[in-house]
Formats: sequence, structure tokens, C-alpha cells
Amino acid sequence: MDERAVARGAAFQQAAAAAGVRSPRNVPTSGGGLVGHLPAALGGSGVRLYDWQEGPAARPDEAGTPERLGELLARLHGLALAAPDPPDPWYETVEEVDWDRLAGTAAARQPWQEQLAASLPGLRRLASLVTPSDPDDRIMCHLDVQCSNVVVTDRGWVLLDWDDTGAGCADRELAMALLRWFTAGGVDGAAIGRTMAAYRAAGGTAVPEPDRSFAMQAASCVNFVAAQARLALDDTYAEHHADAEERLMNVLTALPDVATFDEVVRFAAGGGRFGGRR
Repeated sequence: MDERAVARGAAFQQAAAAAGVRSPRNVPTSGGGLVGHLPAALGGSGVRLYDWQEGPAARPDEAGTPERLGELLARLHGLALAAPDPPDPWYETVEEVDWDRLAGTAAARQPWQEQLAASLPGLRRLASLVTPSDPDDRIMCHLDVQCSNVVVTDRGWVLLDWDDTGAGCADRELAMALLRWFTAGGVDGAAIGRTMAAYRAAGGTAVPEPDRSFAMQAASCVNFVAAQARLALDDTYAEHHADAEERLMNVLTALPDVATFDEVVRFAAGGGRFGGRR
């Protein structure tokens, strides 16, 4: 762990808390830092500790979820904190991937490789959407506002997983959140509209655009598939193969496409004027 980056992320978390975004408390080490280190005999890795948050994960279909999500994102983006470091390449670029090698030969493919082979046109289309962000648009972002990172507690929503906070663009984080929360069973235009209405009411100003706003989602999706496919084929990590294969099947069977992006933009632009699920 980069302890300076951790400290900057913690400062962003504290600023968000002051703006009303609840999060787990960072538990400091005995020396007052935020990163502890395991003994060398246990690998020497850096570790962080947060206090425990009790409750279920937020659900997109729960009453009030769109409004709470819109308000949360508006509060994060309203901080508009300058990002001191460049974005993580995971969200900005797609490296060269030998997809045919990862998919294997047709006669010897595992089930996940069959799905990967069928998904190659979609993955290549997603990769073509990846572009670097404009440095003038970058602010500190959470970068992983998804359902599993929001716990519903008796005090309200608590946003988890601040480990990857860093440079991003508000429109890209907004677009990613709308995709992750409201497109699993088809594009839920009504929920997207209510989220955008709450986002605007709380001061959010980002506007999802079809030509650039989905680049972060596309990059992270393609990079995730490539990383998990390599892991599934690496005998050094055989104990992780089953998990990697399950993740691959989950992602590959629900790849976003350009038509979905266009629908999300249309409903977001409507800001509540359109309804229904398409």
C-alpha cells in the first residue's frame, strides 16, 4: 500500500463525511498511521482496519434507493476536491490482450472460455470506447459506488470500500453508478430519472454523455475480464480458479452494450420525465 495515497483517500473520506456521506471509521495503528504491516513471517503485507458496519447491502429495487443514490453522488461530487495523482490506468486504458489465447481452442474450452469466446465482439467494442479523461475534469472520486459497497444501517446508508479512491470524472462515476444499479434486469428508466432528479436537487452538475461518460465502466469491465481470465489459467494460483471462473461467468453473461449506454443517457437527460423499464 502507498501510505501517502491512503492518507489522501482518508482525507477525501473525511471531507465526504462532513458533507453527509456516512462511512466506516478508519482505525489508526498504534503509531497513529492508517497502514499496519503484518510480520515478515506472514508475508509483510500492508493492512487497513475500519470499524464494523452492520446491515444488509442496499438494493436497487427498494423504495427510496434512487433518491438516496442521487443525493450520495451529488454530495461526493459537490466536494470537487482536486486529485493530486493521475488516474489509475485500470479506469483509463485497456492494455493489449490476446483474447484468442485466453479463450483457448474450441475443442478444449472450459465453460467460461466458451462464454468468453462468444463475448469477444462485445469486449472489443467496449475496449474501443475507452479514452483518457480530460485532466481539467478530474476530481477525487470514490470509483466503486455499487450496491455491495452500500450498507443499510439504522443510521442510514454507509458507503464502504474507500481503498481505491482517486482521480476520476464526475460524469464517468455517475454513468458507472447508473449502469451498475439500474440495468441488471433491463434499463430501469424510472429509477434513473428519480436518481438524476435527486442528484440535481442536491447540487450535482455532471451530465452523462454517450461519447465519453462510459469509458471508465468500459475500461474497468474489460480489464476485470482480462485479469480474471489470466488468473483462471494460472496454475500458480490454482486455489483461486473456481472463484475467477464464477466471476467471469457472472460478468460475461451481463456485459453492457452501446445500446444500453444510449438508453441510460436518454433517461438521465430526461431527469424523471420518462418512466418505465425498457
